[in-house]
Amino acid sequence: MSLLKLKRLHGKKNVMKRINNIMANSNPIDFKKNRLKLRLHLIPSSAFYSNLRKEIGPEKWSNISRKIRGDNNFKCMFCGWKENRSKQEYTHCHEVWKFNKETKVQFLKGFECLCPMCHAVHHWGYSQVRGEDMEALFVHAVYVNKCTIKDFKNHIKKSFKVWRRRSAIKWSLDLNKYSKMVFGK
Repeated sequence: MSLLKLKRLHGKKNVMKRINNIMANSNPIDFKKNRLKLRLHLIPSSAFYSNLRKEIGPEKWSNISRKIRGDNNFKCMFCGWKENRSKQEYTHCHEVWKFNKETKVQFLKGFECLCPMCHAVHHWGYSQVRGEDMEALFVHAVYVNKCTIKDFKNHIKKSFKVWRRRSAIKWSLDLNKYSKMVFGK
């Protein structure tokens, strides 16, 4: 997503205000007390395409997505952006995974309703591969988190370190209570 698209989604004035606020923000996040609310969710390369969406197919996924998005009033859980159907700008349904390195299990915790920008931040590595405007995503993430540029750069660095470790593991898929959607049990 480009900076231009960010301006269109959130209003040109608001985006410029965000950029100026980021540049003026000199209060670093104390990561022991405060966690970033919008974080990278890097899926290990060994678990690429291993998810509920793939298991159940597009029709069932569409139903789940619509329900999750509707339960959240079609509003992003992190930045508050609301979808605009007349402009064909929709929120996304994001699967939230927990990885247990001892059992080597990829566990489905639940779902989040996200705007396209927040979803692209979650999938930072994939966004890079897709050629997204990483500067716009970075600005968005720093603004949503109300953190410094240095804080978010550190978060990216730590996230990729975890990603490299997790990518060395072959993960088993545990769909948890959502298994019945796939297996009917």
